[in-house]
Amino acid sequence: MLDEREVWHIAESVGKWVWRNTTAAGFKEYQSAMGKRSGAARLAKSADQRAEARIMRASGGSTRQIAKDLVYRGTLVRRSRVMHEPYQIAAGSEGVGCPEGVQNQTTGALS
Repeated sequence: MLDEREVWHIAESVGKWVWRNTTAAGFKEYQSAMGKRSGAARLAKSADQRAEARIMRASGGSTRQIAKDLVYRGTLVRRSRVMHEPYQIAAGSEGVGCPEGVQNQTTGALS
């Protein structure tokens, strides 16, 4: 196992290399390439599921039923929690944590 100073020096060395060898344009190009690669992989991974959804829709299936049958339940649970949980604001920090123009369900204040 490495001690703290060794980790710090390795991090410093990596940071110096990145700073010297990376430009903003190069980093943007790298991010773009990685995003395209990731998008293509996700698209290929879900191709069977999308085809099945199209077949279900063509045979009269509702969007809700298709989602229930095809979407991983954990995804639905996480999404519903995010969409339906009230925004939590600490006392004395009015408007912090709420998107602009959204009424806080805890205090009733409009941010």
